[in-house]
Amino acid sequence: MIYAYDDLLNDLKTRKNYFSIGQSVFSREIFAFVKGRGNPHSLIFGGIHARECVTADVVMRLYDNYDESLPAICFVPLVNPDGAMLVKYSLDGAEFSSREFLKRVNNNSTDFSKWKANGRAVDLNVNFDADFGKGESNVFYPAPENYVGERPFSEPETLAMKKLTENFGFKAAMCLHTKGNLIYYGYKKLKCYKNYVKMIAAATGLPAVTSDGSAGGYKDWFLKNGFGFSITAELGDDYLLHPISRDHTAEFTKILENTPKILAKIGEEIWMKSLCAAQSSSQNRRKLSTKSPSARSSS
Repeated sequence: MIYAYDDLLNDLKTRKNYFSIGQSVFSREIFAFVKGRGNPHSLIFGGIHARECVTADVVMRLYDNYDESLPAICFVPLVNPDGAMLVKYSLDGAEFSSREFLKRVNNNSTDFSKWKANGRAVDLNVNFDADFGKGESNVFYPAPENYVGERPFSEPETLAMKKLTENFGFKAAMCLHTKGNLIYYGYKKLKCYKNYVKMIAAATGLPAVTSDGSAGGYKDWFLKNGFGFSITAELGDDYLLHPISRDHTAEFTKILENTPKILAKIGEEIWMKSLCAAQSSSQNRRKLSTKSPSARSSS
C-alpha cells in the first residue's frame, strides 16, 4: 500500500499544530507540523521524490512519537504531493490538462511507479540553488527523474521549502529518502559538523558517507548557504523495489526513533552558538565605536 496525499489528509483529521507552507503545481497543500517546546531550530522532511513517498508516512510516525517536552522540531511529511499521487493513482492523480504531457514524458506509459518528479516533471531535489545543473545525472528537459527545471526554485514546492527554512532559520535539517541504508553528509569541500554526523550515524546504525558529486539538493543548498547542519538519510535495502510500501514504515521509523531528539539538540546547540557569536560581535562593534574619534568628539 502506497502512502500519498489522500492518506496525509486522512491523518490530519486526528492531528493538530499543522499549517500549510505553500501549494504544489496542482494546488495541493504542503503541510508542516511543529511539536515541542519553543521555536523549532530543526527540520525533518520526506516525500520530495514521488516514488519514495513511504518517507512521508515515516515522518508522520516520527511526529506522532516525538515528546512535546523536548525542543521543538518542524516536520514536513510530503513535499511532493502531486508526484506521490501520480505514483499511487497514475494519471488519475494529475490534473486533466497535464495528463497528455505527463504520459508523453513517461515514455507514453501510464505506469508511474518509478516516477520521482513533481507534476511538471521536475525533480525537486535537483531544483535548489547549489551548483544548479552541475550534477552528474542532471538532465535539461522534462523527465521522470533528474530534470533540474528552468532555474533554481522554479517549482512551487522547492520555493515553499526555501521560504520555510529562511523564515524559521533552521540550524539542523534531515531529508528522508529511499534506498541504500546510509547517511549522506557534506557538500563539495564542506565537511563540517562531523561530530554531529557521528552522533546520527551511531543512533541509526547507518554508515555515513560524503556526497561530493551531489548538486541541487536541499542538503547541498542548506550547507552552501551556511544555515547549519544537514544530512540525507537513505532508508531501506537496495533490493527493495520502488515504490516501497507502507509495510516498511515501522521498520524505517524504528531506525530513526532516536534521531529527532538528537537533531533537535543539534539545532538548538548551533542556534545558541550563533546567538552568542552575534552578541559578541555586537559588543565588539559597540566597543570600537566608543573608541573612535568621531564618537569622542561628539560626546
